[in-house]
Amino acid sequence: AERVAEIDRKAQRRTQIEREIADLLTAATAAKGEIEGFRAAADGRGAAEAELARIKALEEERDGLKAEKTGVDQANHAVLEQYQAAYAVADGSARTLRDELARREKAAANADQKLAVARARLSAPIADTCPTCGQTLPADRIEAMRHDRERDERRIAELEREQKSARSVVATTQTMLDAILYPAKPEPKTFAGAAHIAALEADLAFADADGAWETIRRADEAAVRIEEGGKRLQEMDARRLLLAAEAAVMAPKPEDEQTRSELAQKEAQLAAERGNLTVARTQEAAAKATADAGRRSLDDARKRRDARERARAEMAGKKGELDDWRILERATGPDGIQALELDALAPSIAAVANRLLAEAYGSQFAVEFRTTRISSGSVKRAKQIEDFLIYIIDSETGEEQEIATLSGGESVWIKRAIYDAFATIRAQNTGTKFLVAIQDEVDGALDPAARMRYLRMLEAAHNASGRYQTILITHSTELQAMIGTTVRMSELAGGK
Repeated sequence: AERVAEIDRKAQRRTQIEREIADLLTAATAAKGEIEGFRAAADGRGAAEAELARIKALEEERDGLKAEKTGVDQANHAVLEQYQAAYAVADGSARTLRDELARREKAAANADQKLAVARARLSAPIADTCPTCGQTLPADRIEAMRHDRERDERRIAELEREQKSARSVVATTQTMLDAILYPAKPEPKTFAGAAHIAALEADLAFADADGAWETIRRADEAAVRIEEGGKRLQEMDARRLLLAAEAAVMAPKPEDEQTRSELAQKEAQLAAERGNLTVARTQEAAAKATADAGRRSLDDARKRRDARERARAEMAGKKGELDDWRILERATGPDGIQALELDALAPSIAAVANRLLAEAYGSQFAVEFRTTRISSGSVKRAKQIEDFLIYIIDSETGEEQEIATLSGGESVWIKRAIYDAFATIRAQNTGTKFLVAIQDEVDGALDPAARMRYLRMLEAAHNASGRYQTILITHSTELQAMIGTTVRMSELAGGK
């Protein structure tokens, strides 16, 4: 009995050793798999570092181009300031001379008038008789009239010299005014690298620097994990060798063949029982999971039933309120109050928009709102239906087209005129004004001539709406030169 007990003890220990060795092998396999996964993360370090280097090179190239663009913009600004200063000097001199010329011409006109009056007096002969009653005048009266004529003749000589001097001064002033030369407006230099800057910005927008840094961090973490995993593998290999040596000591001897046979039978029976126990535990777990799922489904069904009953009760109580809301929905819908208001306001909005367009383009363009149209089909079945279309009429060509078909440049100022007209009518009807309007680079699609007309239209809209400020954000140097108050933005050194 003691021998069998010893054999059983060794067999149990050997089984424990084999199980522990199997667990170690499983753990080693799992550890190797983790190490391989960490190696994949570590291998991504090189690509991440290359991506960061590429991003840095793109940023340096972009910053260099931006610095060059800033230099070009500053040079254009300096040239424009010089032009404006020279223009101001020339224009100031011209205004001074024009004022002086006006004074001199007025003085010359006064001299002409005085000379004409004096000559008119000399044109009448000295008469010996009274022109009223015909009686002969006294001698002293006739003598006094001769003295007056001599004095007028001397006065005419003085006035002629004064007239000649005044005309000479006028001619000299006009010559000085004609000699003033206004400086020619400089053409701003263009920066050829703007498109390349945009391409670099687009490339950098899609670059994932954070992802690259995250890959490097994971690679560093993976290197530590690989080292730790290697140490664990070494420890598991050493433990497995010790267990294998102990299992060899516990191996059965040849003389214990019968005992081993019996032990094998018992181990087989034990293995079968363990398998049955595993199956029973699996079935028990499955049954428990099914029961839990059934209970949860039942609870959910009860909750849905209760919610459905509450919803039905609430719907029954709010049916009348729903009818009221439906009436309100129809009134505030696209065919309700807003459609009626739009029909009423469309002529006023079009009139204001056309006045704004006339400030910039004269009577060439006109806006027309059409809120109804005739349906297609036969004449008998045709009917008038509601619609809302905006047409632009060109008086020079006689053509009309919908606003959606306009080109990019045309749509800018046409839509701007409609927006400002709508704001003006809204302020008149509600008393609420937009005191500040901001236009952010809306002139990008316009050529230089169209920009000037667009600015005139904005000024007209500003005056018509009674705004406090109209802020125009633009890169156009032409518009900047025409605006009275400007705020220029430029990038500081270092991109801050």
